[in-house]
Amino acid sequence: MIRKKLEKFPEGVLEYVSKIMGDYKTGSELTELFNIAGYPHIRHDGSTKWRFVYAVFKDLNSKPDGQYHVAKIIQTFCDPTQWIGRDDLRKRIMNTLNEALIHVNLQLKEEGKLVITDRKIKFPIAEEEKREMPMQDKALTVFPIFKARDITREEDLCFVLMPFKPPFDRIYREQIKPTVEALGFKCIRADDIFSPTPILEDIWWLKNI
Repeated sequence: MIRKKLEKFPEGVLEYVSKIMGDYKTGSELTELFNIAGYPHIRHDGSTKWRFVYAVFKDLNSKPDGQYHVAKIIQTFCDPTQWIGRDDLRKRIMNTLNEALIHVNLQLKEEGKLVITDRKIKFPIAEEEKREMPMQDKALTVFPIFKARDITREEDLCFVLMPFKPPFDRIYREQIKPTVEALGFKCIRADDIFSPTPILEDIWWLKNI
């Protein structure tokens, strides 16, 4: 990056960049990214990824010369070694980032470095070849998972889907079932049915009536 006077990043640009980084990196990958950029103390805390990055950027940006730290992290994110085997994707992401960075007279060059300029940089993306597959007549054999049933809709039935665990059992028995029945509906949970069929088949049937 050319070392010229760099203005502070507007919050809108920081948010935009943070959302892109959050979309393409896992929490552990963000931690590793900050480590590679020279900030090993910054570790993803389990919060929403883009909000985590946004908070880090805002904190850095508020400090003297903090905008250079933000720029350094963006460059690390776009470094080709972070996208080995996915260079077309990297260029698409840089095109998207450049849409926001132009507002602070910054653009990413092909090697992932930032340059101060008021001219937008856009990278050509290789179009994937469309392969037309020949149409062939094929037979498809279907093996249903559940047995066919004559399904008749029951207007007064309320089927409850919930875990079969003690804390939920009490909620079902003492709150859900009495309330539903007081409104004039039949209330059934899958474990209320005693039949030789698998329970998943009973759930499938009850969902469809």
